Amino acid sequence: MRVDTTRYYKPALLEAGLLSNTIELEILSALPSVKNYLSTNPSSLPPLESRLLQLLRPHPLLHPQQTFGFDDPDGSSESPALLLYQTLSHQLLSLLADPTPSPDLAAVLAAFASTSDPWTTTRTQYISVGFLSSMPSLLDRKILIDGLLRDTLKPLFSARTTSAVRITSSGRIALRENTNRRINTDVPAWLQQRPESVAILEWVISAIPNGDIETAWSLLIPPILTLIDSTLSSVKTRAIGMITLLLQRLEETDETRTLLQRTGLAPVFWDAVLPCLSYLPPLTPTPESVPLLKAAYTCLLSLARAREVNARKRSALLDILVREGFLRGLSFADEHILVIVVIVSALSQIVEEMGVWAVRHLKSIVPALSEILANPFGHTFPPLLVEAAKTIKVVVRTCWPRMREYVAEVMRGVAMCWGRIYEEDIKEMEGVKENLRAVVEVLRAVVENEEGGVERWKQLEQRVREVDENAFAGLFEPVEDRDG
Repeated sequence: MRVDTTRYYKPALLEAGLLSNTIELEILSALPSVKNYLSTNPSSLPPLESRLLQLLRPHPLLHPQQTFGFDDPDGSSESPALLLYQTLSHQLLSLLADPTPSPDLAAVLAAFASTSDPWTTTRTQYISVGFLSSMPSLLDRKILIDGLLRDTLKPLFSARTTSAVRITSSGRIALRENTNRRINTDVPAWLQQRPESVAILEWVISAIPNGDIETAWSLLIPPILTLIDSTLSSVKTRAIGMITLLLQRLEETDETRTLLQRTGLAPVFWDAVLPCLSYLPPLTPTPESVPLLKAAYTCLLSLARAREVNARKRSALLDILVREGFLRGLSFADEHILVIVVIVSALSQIVEEMGVWAVRHLKSIVPALSEILANPFGHTFPPLLVEAAKTIKVVVRTCWPRMREYVAEVMRGVAMCWGRIYEEDIKEMEGVKENLRAVVEVLRAVVENEEGGVERWKQLEQRVREVDENAFAGLFEPVEDRDG
């Protein structure tokens, strides 16, 4: 017997002021007989499992409604029915006792595997991940490749985007470049019909047996590239994370390790991710920019390693990250401190990856880092000073053969920062001080390694101490260099 769910929940929702338009009514009408199922012994209802899976599928209207296809910065478009669905989904998942492995089951469980989705709570994630990890039969090719990738996801990603048109149907780079650069502002099919597609694809990439990766390659790549081209920053961030995860999976066996080179897709991935470094405030809100930049830098560094084995050629790729990422980012980020922290931290990883080839950027990056330390308002946000000190230490240690002419510039930033914070005894400032002393220790080792360097360092230290002996005495105290 069909029971109208709205009859049970509409009065309560109206009283709470949550039922304001037809969107919530449409969602509620898609949840019939819920109360009956929750109060019924599962063993007495043979078709219960299929009905549960149907009810558990996240309704598209549960996803925040975007304006012109972009993220909602203040969460004002969140569906009022979301809280109700989160409660019901937990109860419905709890009714799954010993489910039968199927593509529908795998899709539903994967839909709750990531708390990045608004309908997933820590409780529903715990239940779904528990099922996914305890049911190896869900990794069967018929479920994973045929059921999820081919039958469920492929039809939703048939509209090719700018990045997706650069590959063939077999998942290889297309020989003929597509000149279509039109931005499609239509609501994508996956978001309109199956908003849980992102979570499903994430789970498939993480769970698919390494022996099946090459078989599934042509079904994995188009959706990932399509999601990277999404106008939603949150979706782009997750898609970039999928590439990073896929690169890690490719390293698991000798057969898959060469797959990226054989298909020629490394440049396609690179060109798709690189523009994300320009998603900076004020055009991109800081809460969206920070996770996107973190994901993009991590992915691009992994791509550089996978794309070029030769250190010199790899450094040429990383040059782009210094110019388009760090230097360009600093010029646009301005007072958006959280974004600058990400950019500075990323530079540290880039320089370490480049090795001695990073010396060609010293004239640009050393003054920029020194200026961050010397900023008169830097002490208002200690984490930035810590990252700047750590990064400049990496620069000095990595590029020591060419550091001679930049010693004074480094000391200028370090000394000015120390002069403003040396009397501060709060815990955060102690971390800054420790890192500043570590910079001085590395700088001392570099200078003293040169001919006549010991005397030169003594003179430099003396000139700094002469400014204020009480203030700068602690700067030159030896400190344990935890980073080596």
